[in-house]
Amino acid sequence: MPRVNLSLNEAVYGDLKAEADDKGISVNNLVYSILKDRYGYNGFDILVEFENLKREARAQKGYFSLNALPTFQNLEKKLENTGYPESAAQVRARLGRMFQDAVEKNLVWDIDRAVTVDQDKNEVAKTAARAAVYASKLSDAMKGE
Repeated sequence: MPRVNLSLNEAVYGDLKAEADDKGISVNNLVYSILKDRYGYNGFDILVEFENLKREARAQKGYFSLNALPTFQNLEKKLENTGYPESAAQVRARLGRMFQDAVEKNLVWDIDRAVTVDQDKNEVAKTAARAAVYASKLSDAMKGE
Protein backbone atom coordinates (compact mmCIF):
# COMPACT_ATOMS: atom_id res chain seq x y z
CA MET A 1 0.00 0.00 0.00
CA PRO A 2 1.48 3.38 -0.95
CA ARG A 3 2.34 5.84 1.81
CA VAL A 4 2.12 9.62 1.80
CA ASN A 5 4.27 11.90 3.90
CA LEU A 6 2.58 15.21 4.83
CA SER A 7 3.94 18.37 6.37
CA LEU A 8 1.29 20.61 7.93
CA ASN A 9 1.47 23.95 9.67
CA GLU A 10 0.70 23.98 13.39
CA ALA A 11 -2.76 25.54 12.97
CA VAL A 12 -3.99 22.88 10.54
CA TYR A 13 -2.47 20.10 12.61
CA GLY A 14 -4.04 21.56 15.76
CA ASP A 15 -7.48 21.54 14.14
CA LEU A 16 -7.02 17.97 12.92
CA LYS A 17 -5.71 16.83 16.31
CA ALA A 18 -8.66 18.40 18.15
CA GLU A 19 -11.17 16.72 15.83
CA ALA A 20 -9.35 13.38 16.05
CA ASP A 21 -9.26 13.59 19.86
CA ASP A 22 -12.99 14.33 19.94
CA LYS A 23 -13.60 11.17 17.88
CA GLY A 24 -11.11 9.10 19.87
CA ILE A 25 -8.91 8.34 16.86
CA SER A 26 -5.45 9.27 15.61
CA VAL A 27 -4.80 12.18 13.25
CA ASN A 28 -3.65 9.63 10.67
CA ASN A 29 -7.00 7.80 10.79
CA LEU A 30 -8.89 11.09 10.53
CA VAL A 31 -6.90 12.22 7.47
CA TYR A 32 -7.34 8.79 5.89
CA SER A 33 -11.10 8.99 6.43
CA ILE A 34 -11.31 12.50 4.98
CA LEU A 35 -9.36 11.48 1.87
CA LYS A 36 -11.42 8.31 1.47
CA ASP A 37 -14.64 10.33 1.61
CA ARG A 38 -13.29 12.91 -0.83
CA TYR A 39 -12.32 10.32 -3.43
CA GLY A 40 -15.54 8.38 -3.53
CA TYR A 41 -15.43 5.31 -1.30
CA ASN A 42 -18.70 6.23 0.37
CA GLY A 43 -20.23 2.77 0.54
CA PHE A 44 -18.35 2.00 3.74
CA ASP A 45 -17.36 4.41 6.52
CA ILE A 46 -14.64 3.17 8.85
CA LEU A 47 -15.43 5.87 11.43
CA VAL A 48 -19.05 4.70 11.62
CA GLU A 49 -17.81 1.14 12.08
CA PHE A 50 -15.39 2.34 14.77
CA GLU A 51 -18.27 3.95 16.67
CA ASN A 52 -20.22 0.68 16.32
CA LEU A 53 -17.23 -1.23 17.68
CA LYS A 54 -16.95 1.08 20.71
CA ARG A 55 -20.69 0.80 21.39
CA GLU A 56 -20.58 -2.99 21.18
CA ALA A 57 -17.51 -3.12 23.45
CA ARG A 58 -19.18 -0.99 26.10
CA ALA A 59 -22.13 -3.41 26.15
CA GLN A 60 -19.89 -6.44 26.84
CA LYS A 61 -19.80 -8.07 30.23
CA GLY A 62 -16.48 -9.48 31.36
CA TYR A 63 -13.57 -10.03 29.03
CA PHE A 64 -13.90 -10.34 25.28
CA SER A 65 -11.90 -10.15 22.09
CA LEU A 66 -12.77 -7.91 19.17
CA ASN A 67 -13.47 -10.98 17.04
CA ALA A 68 -16.52 -11.66 19.24
CA LEU A 69 -18.14 -8.33 18.29
CA PRO A 70 -20.66 -8.16 15.40
CA THR A 71 -18.80 -5.30 13.71
CA PHE A 72 -15.73 -7.49 13.29
CA GLN A 73 -17.73 -10.57 12.34
CA ASN A 74 -19.69 -8.82 9.56
CA LEU A 75 -16.93 -6.84 7.84
CA GLU A 76 -16.73 -8.98 4.71
CA LYS A 77 -20.44 -8.55 4.08
CA LYS A 78 -20.35 -4.81 4.77
CA LEU A 79 -17.43 -4.34 2.38
CA GLU A 80 -19.04 -6.28 -0.49
CA ASN A 81 -19.66 -4.18 -3.59
CA THR A 82 -18.56 -0.93 -1.92
CA GLY A 83 -15.39 -0.40 -3.93
CA TYR A 84 -13.56 0.16 -0.65
CA PRO A 85 -9.81 0.12 -1.33
CA GLU A 86 -8.87 -2.22 1.55
CA SER A 87 -9.57 -5.86 2.28
CA ALA A 88 -11.53 -6.99 5.32
CA ALA A 89 -8.24 -8.04 6.97
CA GLN A 90 -6.79 -4.56 6.43
CA VAL A 91 -9.94 -2.93 7.82
CA ARG A 92 -9.84 -5.24 10.86
CA ALA A 93 -6.21 -4.27 11.47
CA ARG A 94 -7.04 -0.57 11.15
CA LEU A 95 -10.09 -0.86 13.44
CA GLY A 96 -8.11 -2.94 15.93
CA ARG A 97 -5.40 -0.28 16.11
CA MET A 98 -8.01 2.47 16.46
CA PHE A 99 -9.71 0.50 19.24
CA GLN A 100 -6.42 -0.10 21.06
CA ASP A 101 -5.66 3.64 20.90
CA ALA A 102 -9.12 4.40 22.31
CA VAL A 103 -8.63 1.88 25.14
CA GLU A 104 -5.27 3.41 26.03
CA LYS A 105 -6.99 6.80 26.28
CA ASN A 106 -9.75 5.21 28.47
CA LEU A 107 -12.40 6.16 25.89
CA VAL A 108 -13.92 2.69 25.62
CA TRP A 109 -13.57 0.87 28.92
CA ASP A 110 -11.26 0.95 31.86
CA ILE A 111 -7.87 -0.44 30.87
CA ASP A 112 -7.36 -1.64 34.46
CA ARG A 113 -9.85 -4.47 33.82
CA ALA A 114 -6.95 -6.53 32.47
CA VAL A 115 -3.42 -5.49 33.35
CA THR A 116 -1.28 -8.52 34.11
CA VAL A 117 -1.07 -12.19 33.32
CA ASP A 118 0.60 -14.58 35.77
CA GLN A 119 3.18 -16.60 33.89
CA ASP A 120 5.47 -18.97 35.83
CA LYS A 121 5.11 -16.90 39.01
CA ASN A 122 6.05 -13.73 37.11
CA GLU A 123 3.49 -11.08 36.38
CA VAL A 124 3.80 -10.07 32.75
CA ALA A 125 2.19 -6.82 31.68
CA LYS A 126 -0.07 -7.21 28.64
CA THR A 127 -2.22 -4.84 26.69
CA ALA A 128 -5.84 -4.97 27.73
CA ALA A 129 -6.85 -6.51 24.40
CA ARG A 130 -4.26 -9.31 24.68
CA ALA A 131 -5.15 -9.93 28.31
CA ALA A 132 -8.82 -10.18 27.31
CA VAL A 133 -7.93 -12.93 24.83
CA TYR A 134 -6.05 -14.83 27.55
CA ALA A 135 -8.90 -14.35 30.02
CA SER A 136 -11.41 -15.61 27.45
CA LYS A 137 -9.31 -18.70 26.73
CA LEU A 138 -8.92 -19.38 30.46
CA SER A 139 -12.67 -18.99 30.97
CA ASP A 140 -13.39 -21.39 28.10
CA ALA A 141 -10.88 -23.90 29.51
CA MET A 142 -12.47 -23.71 32.96
CA LYS A 143 -15.94 -24.34 31.48
CA GLY A 144 -14.59 -27.50 29.85
CA GLU A 145 -13.47 -29.04 33.18
